[in-house]
Amino acid sequence: MELDNKKLQVVDWLLKPMMTSNSVYCYDSHQKTMDFKNVGSCVQVVGTELQLYNLFCYMLEKHAWQQQDSYNRIVEDKHKKLYKENNNEALIINLI
Repeated sequence: MELDNKKLQVVDWLLKPMMTSNSVYCYDSHQKTMDFKNVGSCVQVVGTELQLYNLFCYMLEKHAWQQQDSYNRIVEDKHKKLYKENNNEALIINLI
């Protein structure tokens, strides 16, 4: 089955929590401490089905993104404008 590369869609990706480093510097003791924390987020992506598939494969490989869930949204004029301004390439909009 081929992925559609013509119809624009908007999808919210709910990402699985990931570990990220968190460092703190104490000026009194002149020590830096490093810890890790869980970070989860939701991003909105705009593009064609094929573009979104390729974007997710890239984000999985480069940033270890994993989806917990996804939700389709209605394509609005603002999404079309952003997509066109991005040279008709898929884009990520940070929601949280």
